[in-house]
Amino acid sequence: MENRPIDHCEPASSLASHSGNGKPAASTAKPPTHWRDGRDPKPPRSWTDPYASLPLSGPAWGDLLAAVSSQLRSLSGAPGQALVLRPSELTEGVWQCANALDRLERSLRHEMGRARRMELSLFDARVALARARMALKGAQDSERDARRRALEDSLTALPNQESFRGRLHLTMGRAAPTGDSLALLYLDLDDFKAVNDSHGHNVGDELLRIVAARLRSALRSGDCVGRLGGDEFACLLANVPGRHELDEVVKKFARVLSAPVRIGALDLRVRASIGIAVWPGDGDNGDDLLRNADHAMYQAKRQGGGHAYFDRTA
Repeated sequence: MENRPIDHCEPASSLASHSGNGKPAASTAKPPTHWRDGRDPKPPRSWTDPYASLPLSGPAWGDLLAAVSSQLRSLSGAPGQALVLRPSELTEGVWQCANALDRLERSLRHEMGRARRMELSLFDARVALARARMALKGAQDSERDARRRALEDSLTALPNQESFRGRLHLTMGRAAPTGDSLALLYLDLDDFKAVNDSHGHNVGDELLRIVAARLRSALRSGDCVGRLGGDEFACLLANVPGRHELDEVVKKFARVLSAPVRIGALDLRVRASIGIAVWPGDGDNGDDLLRNADHAMYQAKRQGGGHAYFDRTA
């Protein structure tokens, strides 16, 4: 849109022949019925508003105000000089300015309302974004909890059998290139069924939680323990130098487990039969190693408890 600047000395009658884009446009404004002094303004019959085509948008406001200011200066004339405009020209010029200012006021009110609606929309969008973030966090937390529950024993918070098997396979894969040895301990609590039968499953569950905590506390850095189910646990020991060092580790587990356990008014003692399988040698993969450690655990039970190594000839 081309806005032709208005010269300060340009007569009002000439301004009525153009608009903001150079084309005449009919005015929709209604003239007042009288001036403040009671005179009838009697606007000219051919009424045109040179500002009617200016768009109601922010960039045009400055142009509109500049045009009105220029028009008013041209109507009032220079200070100390007499007016050279005819009354009809002066009336028409004043009407043009009043009409333009009315349009500017409407435009400003429209923009203020639009800005308010935008603020409310922005507020609603921020609320929706906050809710979406909360929903996303809840979904992520639920997913983490689901993964944890899928890999964690709900009673003892130890890795469950699936998770322990995964760690076993992963550790064996890492140890294969370096030839590091691994030892798998398969533990079964002796006479645990009698505890459940005599004192109830609540006591039995508490005993399992205590055993799990003791096994976890006895682990070396890099070792792991998991619950395979029931009263059976497994410990994976990495970087075991030899049979003597492994015997010392197993004895430590036995001492930790055999300490007195107090649950309510009950004083209990725990013993475990421990089967040991060593890799490489006692299995080609994690499943074989776990199965052979289980066989060794039953061999220890047949011996009256304690621990036993896997023996292929047994």
